Amino acid sequence: MVDATPRLLVGLGNPGPGYAGHRHNVGFMAVDRYKTSHELSDWIEKKDLKCYLSVGDIGGTRILLVKPTTLMNLSGEALQRVQHFYKVSAEDTVVVYDDLDIEFGTIRTRGDGGSAGHNGIKSLLEYSEKGFGRVRVGIGPKTHAKMDSADFVLQDFSDEQKENLEKFIKY
Repeated sequence: MVDATPRLLVGLGNPGPGYAGHRHNVGFMAVDRYKTSHELSDWIEKKDLKCYLSVGDIGGTRILLVKPTTLMNLSGEALQRVQHFYKVSAEDTVVVYDDLDIEFGTIRTRGDGGSAGHNGIKSLLEYSEKGFGRVRVGIGPKTHAKMDSADFVLQDFSDEQKENLEKFIKY
């Protein structure tokens, strides 16, 4: 029997091949890995929901994976639409995203909070209910302290980081 309440796992990132390997897309990378390791459905673009969607059942619970097709700074639009359409509360939603202030390879979780300057989270807080869970994936520190944060997150991971990335985003 499947639990009637779906669980929503949202990976934050920027859509398109030009952004695929960027640090800012580690949320997309994590949900891609989760989809593969749990053999969930292929990604389907849901234009009306502004996202790519993958679904499946794990241990009797319906799982919805989401990758917004908006840019990172507008991710809240997709989250709001998906939550309303599938009737998923904030308490049944977890968001995976990059965190520049956490050292690469470190993962931190929390139940609620502010944006800490992350524009994707700002958008989620603007459009959806507060109270969603968070999985923050460390991508820091910046390699050059004076480098603009936006420039840093929109770069690819270093070769060494790419080698280690799979180890800490596997679920």
